[in-house]
Amino acid sequence: MATLFFAVLYFLSFQGLRSAFGDQHTKLTATQGEMLVVKCGCLTRGLPGGTNITWTHHHPSESQRPLLQSREDPDEDTLGDPSGHLVVLSASVERQGNYSCSPWNSNTTCWYTLTVSPTRQEEVRVTKNCFNGLSCQLKHFCLRDLVIPSLELNTTVWQKDNDAQGDSSNGYFEKVAEKDEGVYTCRQSYQYRGRLYNHTSTVMLKVKKTGSSIPRIWSPKPGTVYPVQLGSQLVVPCEVEVYNMFDSSYWLDGKSFVTDDQNQSVYSNKTVKVGEKGEQKITTSLVFQKVTADQLSRTYTCKLESTKKYSNVSITLALKDVPVSSLRVALLAVLFAMLAVVSSGLVFYWCRVPFTLLLRDKLDCQSNASDGKLYDAYLMTYPSQTETALSEEDRRWMENVLEEQLGYRLCLQDRDVSPGEAVADAVMRCILQSRRVVLLPSAEDQPALCYGLPSAIHSALVDKKSRLLLIRTKTPRKLSVEQPEEGGSRALPESLRLLTKAGSSVTWGGPCSRPLSSSFWKNLRYHLPAPRKLKAMHSTFDSVC
Repeated sequence: MATLFFAVLYFLSFQGLRSAFGDQHTKLTATQGEMLVVKCGCLTRGLPGGTNITWTHHHPSESQRPLLQSREDPDEDTLGDPSGHLVVLSASVERQGNYSCSPWNSNTTCWYTLTVSPTRQEEVRVTKNCFNGLSCQLKHFCLRDLVIPSLELNTTVWQKDNDAQGDSSNGYFEKVAEKDEGVYTCRQSYQYRGRLYNHTSTVMLKVKKTGSSIPRIWSPKPGTVYPVQLGSQLVVPCEVEVYNMFDSSYWLDGKSFVTDDQNQSVYSNKTVKVGEKGEQKITTSLVFQKVTADQLSRTYTCKLESTKKYSNVSITLALKDVPVSSLRVALLAVLFAMLAVVSSGLVFYWCRVPFTLLLRDKLDCQSNASDGKLYDAYLMTYPSQTETALSEEDRRWMENVLEEQLGYRLCLQDRDVSPGEAVADAVMRCILQSRRVVLLPSAEDQPALCYGLPSAIHSALVDKKSRLLLIRTKTPRKLSVEQPEEGGSRALPESLRLLTKAGSSVTWGGPCSRPLSSSFWKNLRYHLPAPRKLKAMHSTFDSVC
């Protein structure tokens, strides 16, 4: 009596629900003992990923109860995954009845009526049409996209017309033929917690004849220029004809894909029609919400991707009644010319030292002897603290390299000054007869810097008769607080210290500066004039920037 009461109550409640939501529900048929998989039809693209789905079994002999909410059911007979699937591991009579599913954040409910049959129903409700000579795929009719912990796919076997030997195509035909027509069954075995469960999917394959199988783009024509007005809407259809389910077309904005998001200023939409000969006519439209000025300078390309042929057609936009001006080309040419000049200047600036030395060495450049100078450089010392001064050995070695290996003519105080000659007269004579004045740091007192000589040096530099080159040394790690002079040199007399700002300087780094390929020698040779006669070099100078 109680059972009859619940049955009547269930019938009345279900009829009430059906009257409220209509008769639109799905009928399901399952084979007893096999796995049943149903995806909730209420899921729409607007719902976020990972939406919880509540499945409810409306059984006539018991009260309604939720089965699961995207998780494993406690009785281990019903499973679910975040994508909205309901999985009954083994269909049974007890599982018959009406089911409903509903997303937790939606008022929509979908209904299903399940009938469990003791034997498999031979009726095939799904048909796949493929075209003769083209590729064909049946794999997507198998069960897929299940995300359930502990549920693992074990094997997948395809059979044609219930052939016990199986089917070697494995659900894919590179070139399908009429002999391939028939009923194909995908049998899958899943393992869940040590037990195996079987799932079966069936599809009817029909092979149709095709006409010409060469995919092509009918429109637009290559190089088409569309006249537009700024702010107006524009639709450019790309019509292609294909003969394969894997062929497709899409638009590119430069190298970027144009999406179907209608919230964008430029988007695409696609329609597909099947012709009488089996061809697919795909129209992919490029839609401009409002044409803007920056879109006039872009190139839009309709691209056809096919298993047989790849082709594309590019179009551009132009303002109506306004011819394409040559001013843009001229501006681009000027811009590229300016970039080339700036780039060349930067390259020459960073590479000026090795480049200048390379030209001197390759072209055998020599100084002009008509300027009346007797010497290339006059080596003169200036006072410096002991830690930063050049040693006597380094100074003698430097003089020897300049004269013997690099071919410079030097004026040296202890060699080219006559005994008894006044210091001031000797210094001024050497300065006036030399193209460069090279100041080297020394720990010894230098009386030559007294008696107003800095003023005479300055006068010679102002008249551009000579140029000053200061050799500095690296600052030692520990300097005295009383003498923190830049470059490690002791404070020079005021006139001479101001004088050095008008000249150039080269830094001596100690033993690492001795090789002729070091930056010290490169910079020193760069600031010195070319010697009057280049001698054979004992080392190859590196010209890398």
